[in-house]
Amino acid sequence: MTPKLHIVFHSSTLWKNELPVDFAGSRLPGGRVFTTTADIGSICIQLYNGRNFSFGYTVINSKQPFTVQIRSYNGGLWLVCALLGDGVFMNKGGNLQLPQGQWTLFRGIPEVNIDFKEDAYYQLFSVWFSSEFYTELLSYFPMLNKELLNTHAGNLVPDGNINMDHAVRELIAQVLRCKYPPQWRSPFYRYRAEDILFKYLVDKSVLDPHNVVYTKAEQDKIYAAERIITEDISAHFIIPELAKKAGMNEYRFKAVFKMVFGMGAYEYLREKRLQKAIELLDRGESVKYAAIETGWRPEDLINAYKAKFGVTPRKHRKHK
Repeated sequence: MTPKLHIVFHSSTLWKNELPVDFAGSRLPGGRVFTTTADIGSICIQLYNGRNFSFGYTVINSKQPFTVQIRSYNGGLWLVCALLGDGVFMNKGGNLQLPQGQWTLFRGIPEVNIDFKEDAYYQLFSVWFSSEFYTELLSYFPMLNKELLNTHAGNLVPDGNINMDHAVRELIAQVLRCKYPPQWRSPFYRYRAEDILFKYLVDKSVLDPHNVVYTKAEQDKIYAAERIITEDISAHFIIPELAKKAGMNEYRFKAVFKMVFGMGAYEYLREKRLQKAIELLDRGESVKYAAIETGWRPEDLINAYKAKFGVTPRKHRKHK
């Protein structure tokens, strides 16, 4: 079995069922691994097939520009998330830009070409849903359901390209770092798949440009600022500096950031730092190391950890 894709303008591709030696992405628990390495760079695809849904996690480290051609499949819905790197999808409907931090929805899997630049690193996460999976869920979103019914197989859902927020990335991260044993993994993944689709449908409904109280241009500026925050969570930014980088006045920046993410920029950064620190501590790293890597003072990290879990990291480890 090999992935249903073809590397355009390249000789026959040899796939191996193992991760590359220098793999910098995550291991999708329970997923099948398909890796190819050549002069163009490396492509690693991990697939998990559940009941009426499937996850796809693709990591590409390109050395030369190349194009990947994906074979079409008319059934279901296909949700694609650009975790790292900017992608360009080309199909019969024209070119679709999918910048880092955005996700989009297709009716079925289109026959599409994806262009990758030279010396770039990409991470894409996708979920395919069968009609049995999403039919009941869509009944709660009648306008979107109507849009889908009017969208031909292989096409992008109208205005389907929207920004991902922290909650989306956390849902995806929960899938990629799943620690449950195989007998519990299937229901866990199914619930996460449903959560991810529900979140997309909600965001697309709420972020209708006719209903929001900020403009599309302001939203894009806020997501650009959010990318600055998350690219190096150990860095210290003050609100006036972030507002200036976003090209907005400080008052408007704070107001729109809270509307988009449900919390202020400082709270958002603090939450991201704490989540990363918890991840490092769970891997067995010391408090000092986790604090340095995530921009905390050790004593502040201990206090934040205790406020969240009721115990210090040391006591938490003893009870595991």
